[in-house]
Amino acid sequence: MTALIFFDINGTIIKRDSRTDIPYGKAVDEFLGLENGMEGVDTSARSDKDVFMEVLEKNGQDFFTRPVAGLYENIHQTSGCL
Repeated sequence: MTALIFFDINGTIIKRDSRTDIPYGKAVDEFLGLENGMEGVDTSARSDKDVFMEVLEKNGQDFFTRPVAGLYENIHQTSGCL
């Protein structure tokens, strides 16, 4: 069986409570090599992309530079599917 993981940071699909930002935050920290990378980022009524872009900016990273560039290149090689 294949797992399907949803990140719904702004509460469009999943009802929000104090636990809903935890998986997204952990994934961001692991992917970007950060600790508490989501700290101070307001996620309400924003798209996941906007939240992620703010996290990158807040931590001095850019979508088109490492380590995120590898993901960008991967998306292009797989027709937008990871």
